[in-house]
Amino acid sequence: MQPEIQAELACKRCKTTFSVPTRFCPQCGYSQLQEAESNWMTYLWPVLIFYFLILIYLLGSGLFLGNSLSGFERLLWSDLIFSSLVLFFSLCYFKNLAEGLSLKKIKWTLLLLLIPACLLFAFAVYYGADYLNKTVFVKESEEMYSIYQSTAYPIFYTFLFTAVQPAIFEELAFRGFIYKNLEKISSPKAAIIVSAFMFAILHLSFISLIWLVPMGLVYALLRHKYQVLWYGMVAHFTHNSTVILIQLYEKGELFINP
Repeated sequence: MQPEIQAELACKRCKTTFSVPTRFCPQCGYSQLQEAESNWMTYLWPVLIFYFLILIYLLGSGLFLGNSLSGFERLLWSDLIFSSLVLFFSLCYFKNLAEGLSLKKIKWTLLLLLIPACLLFAFAVYYGADYLNKTVFVKESEEMYSIYQSTAYPIFYTFLFTAVQPAIFEELAFRGFIYKNLEKISSPKAAIIVSAFMFAILHLSFISLIWLVPMGLVYALLRHKYQVLWYGMVAHFTHNSTVILIQLYEKGELFINP
């Protein structure tokens, strides 16, 4: 059995190495806690501010928007505010996100295998959730399509706001900005778990935790292993699009209305 090799620590100022954690550098006296505290302020606080801004808005959207708007208009404003916040925080930390948007790192074979896996998972989630809703919660499953039926192009808007927008902006937020910031101050494992639960909780649906937590974990694992956001974006889009298509098919409206 080979002896375990202990990694050496290094002072952030003078680069002197030492084998055990210490509060001050034995060479220059620089506080080793300052760097950790600085990282927490730099990377953790923006995550908490972003997350609580979104939560406060979602929980109090009735107060902010009033009751004069239609369901579609309220959703439009919600998506606009969420997307604007994601863009703002992502641009502030764009240096951390740039590599995640690189097309050069994509393994196309993996991407092609990911799509059918997401299709199967979406079918399982849809019919599993429908069964739970009817047998346990005694209610009908929520239809993604219904809120857009009053618009001129219901199917177009359903895909735009239920498949395309979440795939881009939720991945930028949770597997981009939030994951990379958490990774700077913790282990990859902790960043994966915490970002997955933050992603699931933000949907404000208890039953959805059953599938959103595993989805968040898988998307974050892909982000960690391959260092790109594209796998999560494609998987997210495939899952949501599949659910929309199932609902449209069951309502008999697939390929009928534009």
